[in-house]
Order: sequence, then C-alpha cells, then structure tokens
Amino acid sequence: MKHWLVSSVLAVLLLGSAGTLGAQQIMLPLGQQTENSALDLPQRGQTKDQVAESRGEPDTVQAAVGEPPISVWEYKDFLVYFEGDWVLRAVVRHPDLTDNPEDGAP
Repeated sequence: MKHWLVSSVLAVLLLGSAGTLGAQQIMLPLGQQTENSALDLPQRGQTKDQVAESRGEPDTVQAAVGEPPISVWEYKDFLVYFEGDWVLRAVVRHPDLTDNPEDGAP
C-alpha cells in the first residue's frame, strides 16, 4: 500500500509539472488578505476615541449612512468601519493595481 501511494504521488507530480514551468500567481480574497496582514488593526468593540488615540486622526472620514449608522475612517493602509461609535471591522486596503506598472497594467 505504501509503495502504491508513493508511486501515485510521484506520477501526479511528474505529470503535473511536465507541461508547465514558471511562477504561479496566488490571488487571496480580500478577507484573507486582512487575516494574513502584519498590520496591527483596530479591534471590534473599540470606540472612535480609542482608535483616534492609538492610530491618529484618519486621512478621510466617510459620513454615517443607513440604520444603524455605518461610517468609515480611511487610513493609508487600512479602513475602519464603525456602527455608531464602535468598531465593527478593520480591513487592509486593497492595493490599487492600476498604479503598479510591474503588474503589467496600463
């Protein structure tokens, strides 16, 4: 059984790599980018005052909309979503790929 398993794995590896060689681009969904980020983001339940004290004033503030009122504070590297005065979620900003000539974008 062990010999069969090793042979099968080797066959799959050889067949899979025979036709293509090169780098592979891995795309992570936005939620996973935030989870894998090294940034120390504000945590759910913090207040606006706590976020402002620890991170400074935001670059931009999007006014609250809807019911319950949801507002967004924009920082250079991340966004913080608030419900009223409380942090709902902080997320890493998605890089603007149109500004990165290395990606081949115009």
